[in-house]
Amino acid sequence: MNRFESDYVKHIYLDALSSKGLLNNDEVISVLSQIDSLFESDYYKAELLMKMQKNYLKNETVQLAYLNAVKGIKSDYYKTEVIKNL
Repeated sequence: MNRFESDYVKHIYLDALSSKGLLNNDEVISVLSQIDSLFESDYYKAELLMKMQKNYLKNETVQLAYLNAVKGIKSDYYKTEVIKNL
């Protein structure tokens, strides 16, 4: 992921993987633990987190990593958008 400079490109790539349910729990946890350093934009963090809700929050360890990723969103607006959809 580090070879992609743009938040937009990173988002497209991760969205494609996550929306099809192609990531296993360890990969999801890895993405979630890096989301704050992967994206500068709270918008793209929130978009990816909201899309991951459908397929990946069935495991308790993933849920904890997810909530930690939500904490990394600085914008109250985007943080609220993510949480209200849980």
